[in-house]
Amino acid sequence: MTTTFSKEHSLTPKNYQTLVRERFQQLPDPEPERVALAQANGRVLTEDILAPENVPAFPNSQMDGYALTAHAAVSTSRIFTVGADIAAGASLKNFVPEDGIAYPIMTGAEVPAGLSAVVPEEKCEPQGEKDGSFAAFQSEVYIPTTQPGQFVRQPGEDIKAGEILARAGEKISAVLVGALAAQGIKEVTVQGARRVLVVTGGDEVAANDTPAPSHIRDANGPMLIQLLAEDSAISKHLHIQDDPQKLIHHLDQAIHEFSPHLIISSGGISHGKFEVIKNAIHLLMENPTELTVQKLWFGHVSQQPGGPQGIMELAHRGSSENILWLAFPGNPVSTLISYRMFLRPHLNTSWYYTGTHLGKLQTAEPLEGLAGKTQYRRATITRASSESNATAEWLIEPDPQTGSHLLHRAAQANALVEIEPNKHYTNGDILRWYPLSTIETM
Repeated sequence: MTTTFSKEHSLTPKNYQTLVRERFQQLPDPEPERVALAQANGRVLTEDILAPENVPAFPNSQMDGYALTAHAAVSTSRIFTVGADIAAGASLKNFVPEDGIAYPIMTGAEVPAGLSAVVPEEKCEPQGEKDGSFAAFQSEVYIPTTQPGQFVRQPGEDIKAGEILARAGEKISAVLVGALAAQGIKEVTVQGARRVLVVTGGDEVAANDTPAPSHIRDANGPMLIQLLAEDSAISKHLHIQDDPQKLIHHLDQAIHEFSPHLIISSGGISHGKFEVIKNAIHLLMENPTELTVQKLWFGHVSQQPGGPQGIMELAHRGSSENILWLAFPGNPVSTLISYRMFLRPHLNTSWYYTGTHLGKLQTAEPLEGLAGKTQYRRATITRASSESNATAEWLIEPDPQTGSHLLHRAAQANALVEIEPNKHYTNGDILRWYPLSTIETM
């Protein structure tokens, strides 16, 4: 059954977020897939991974220095004869250590059985000829007293074989990729990626890199594709014009070829004569084809920018599952904010993007909330240097310009700051903010 609302119908941002969440929760989860470790960064594990081996796998030196026996480490005589080098990766078969010998050992080299401690070379004093910074072979070296086990990495010190290396539900980071690679793991099983059809364009948007007079280049399509890639989704781009019949034809073709879980579009949903998304949906409602509209809401969300919004469910012949369609407004910053506030929390569920972040306003001039509308302002977030209050450890500097077409200014920001309706803000007030990108100082 199709449900429609008039263009005057309005929702608060919070209510619209709830509506999107309810629709999103009805989508089936993509099937888990096995991927190469090199392609796993940012994906979410579906099963626990146990460490197949100890890391380190063998005792090895934490320093460039001299390796000593346990007796030599604490003996009263501190002058030693320099023995053979122990290089990283060297074979140590038939190695028999002696108490009176100090063995030059390199970082990462295996510490042979019988050797117990490593003393950094910079703390030692060659007594004769040198070989670089080390004492020469068979010369003498003074080495201060140390303790058995000093600067020797023990097997399993990082993780032991059989321990949980990574848990189901954990998002794979670049560091975890390294930890998995250190165990010889080549593939992992992760949550299936969402397939998202990205629909942008219009008669005013050039389909290539050479726009005609009065045409513009498409910024929204490339931006949405990269945002989806950051959230581990697979995307396909459909460039459209303002012909609703052609849109229906190309949409049907793209759905047949790509089988998307989700469609997102930019533009074509406002109040003009040539709003191609709205016009195409109305045509489908009157004359269903391979596509039928199951649920529909077009209306206004009481926010700035990004007020016009649409959410639909399409049925496609031959598919047992409906396709969710989120229709964003067309101004680039409105598209960006809509993606960040309404879609990203469902694709990238890390606390960084779904948790609550508060910060202290830094402004020379007071800020005034809009009448009846929540405003999302571009902002620069930095960490406070001397704050102990956890709710004020971040400093918020809003962009003084608010235009929804100023995409370059959005590229200089790293967050959105929420300005509540009808509220007066002055320097030092606490506001809620939402990260647009990873803030390195986090």
